Amino acid sequence: MRLPHSLRPLALLLLALLLGVPQLRAQDFDRALNLYQQQQYQEAAAHFGELPGERARLFAGKSWFALGRYLRAKAVLEAVDSAEADPDVYREARYTAGLAYLQLEDFAGALETWQTLAQASNAELASDAEQRYSELLGYLTVNQRREAFRRTTSPQVRFDLVRTALGRVPWSTARVLAQTYAASVPEGEEGDRIGRLLDTTADSLTYHTRTSGTPPLRAPEGMVFDIGVALPLFPSDDSAFGVSQGLYYGYLMAVDDYNRQNPRVRAVLRHRNTGTRASADSVDRIMTDFAWQVNAEAILGPLFSEAAAPMASYAESYGIPLLAPLANSDSLNFDNPYVFQSNPTYATHGQQMARFAHQQLGLDTLAVMAESGTSGENAAYAFREEFERMGGKVSYFFSENLEATGYEITEYTRYFTADSAVIDSLHFHPVEAVYAPFTGQASGTLMELLMIDLNAMNPGIPVLGSPEWGTSDLPESRVGNRPVYFTESFYTDAQRTQVQEFDQRFRERFERDPNRFARIGYDAATYLLRTLGRVQNPALLKEELSLGPALPGLANTIRFKGGHVNSHVYFMRLGSGGEAITMQGSGSGDASN
Repeated sequence: MRLPHSLRPLALLLLALLLGVPQLRAQDFDRALNLYQQQQYQEAAAHFGELPGERARLFAGKSWFALGRYLRAKAVLEAVDSAEADPDVYREARYTAGLAYLQLEDFAGALETWQTLAQASNAELASDAEQRYSELLGYLTVNQRREAFRRTTSPQVRFDLVRTALGRVPWSTARVLAQTYAASVPEGEEGDRIGRLLDTTADSLTYHTRTSGTPPLRAPEGMVFDIGVALPLFPSDDSAFGVSQGLYYGYLMAVDDYNRQNPRVRAVLRHRNTGTRASADSVDRIMTDFAWQVNAEAILGPLFSEAAAPMASYAESYGIPLLAPLANSDSLNFDNPYVFQSNPTYATHGQQMARFAHQQLGLDTLAVMAESGTSGENAAYAFREEFERMGGKVSYFFSENLEATGYEITEYTRYFTADSAVIDSLHFHPVEAVYAPFTGQASGTLMELLMIDLNAMNPGIPVLGSPEWGTSDLPESRVGNRPVYFTESFYTDAQRTQVQEFDQRFRERFERDPNRFARIGYDAATYLLRTLGRVQNPALLKEELSLGPALPGLANTIRFKGGHVNSHVYFMRLGSGGEAITMQGSGSGDASN
């Protein structure tokens, strides 16, 4: 694996290190250095930490940096004494400290460090520092520039922060930045600089003429994007072990692809064990660790809604986007701009089924039936709202505690009769289909009871349902020739070239076949990393996750359409033998398109 630019030992520096270590400690230093070169950074950090001298301290800091322990690296590198260290050792320590500042988003510290090193006598290090300085100036958002401008004490850094903002911000913003810089300089000083800035921003035409061709924002070379992974560790004999393992392996595959396609930067997964039950203390510990220790750009996970819900408030407090691949709670991200669900909620399933029923099936009058207190109830209400918004009519809406009546549903299904005499005599309203999003433990029982009643009263009426209908295991005699349509969050076409290639690469790496959760994890991580690749700066990630283009994945298509819940579902039909059949064109997932 190619090490990032920031971690490679300088050839001349290594020679100086080896020559300068006292003979008594030479073997210990060699052993630690060998661990470092073999990327065994944890062991290398421990060994270097036990050795005296500034050279050992430098490599201890570099080892901590490679581990993503940026605060520790910063502390160790800043402790390298300029009076005691060889000049090249000290400069390398400062250079690497600048990288730690960058990862910790101390942009003023990084800029000041590299601007100073750019004047160093070591030509190679000076060139590297100058490149870092220039790249960082082209990476910052306007808010990050403001923070760095306020924190730095260097007039040169302040000037360059404003200078390199020109062409990257609107003219009105650039004009204020130029005026702010002018106000920060004592009267009578730097007149030429101020004059150039004010002239360039004097009017919009001059500004756009002089700044045209400014390169877009780009991540500095060697930038490390730390992605938090919140997953529980299950025993290998636990039924949930394959879920958690599959997701993580899928994440790894997505990171491999991203790093291969983006050789200038790299993404790294930082896993934290959520435990099988997410307590308040464990959530606080994990999210605080992601924010304070890992400095995570985003978080993948956790596994299900129960763990995601308490993490959501921390994601917002710390400003870290959280992308949950499996959670489908309708209340998880309510008014939370930092939480994204790639698994559509039940309300989304209901909304999309309403569009499919009205636009694709041409239905105008329906009945809705659900069990109260279940996720299916959320789907039922969302269906009714969307169907009526589109001009359809819901003649009957039943959301009842069916368990309390022993699941005696004839009281409700009698309204779905096709007998015109009964309809006329009892003043029933004819319905063209029934939407029955049954969920929960009793869903299979309710499906079978509904089909029994409909077979007796209205053999041809279509039934629309939730994903549970796809695993209902209904007898063929119950389904017959009746059209039964339902939605699915995930679907994999094994014949797609993309799927076959992924499966092959997965087998080569992990020596096992991928399960559906590996594909789901791959899709979620790929969507996150592709979005990061577009924006380059994680500060822009939250908005782009919501607005970015759809990702046709291996297991699901992810498309947020300006919201925070995946809007895409698949439309399926139940075959006469109970098998799920993909509807033609169901990959669009949005009946309005």
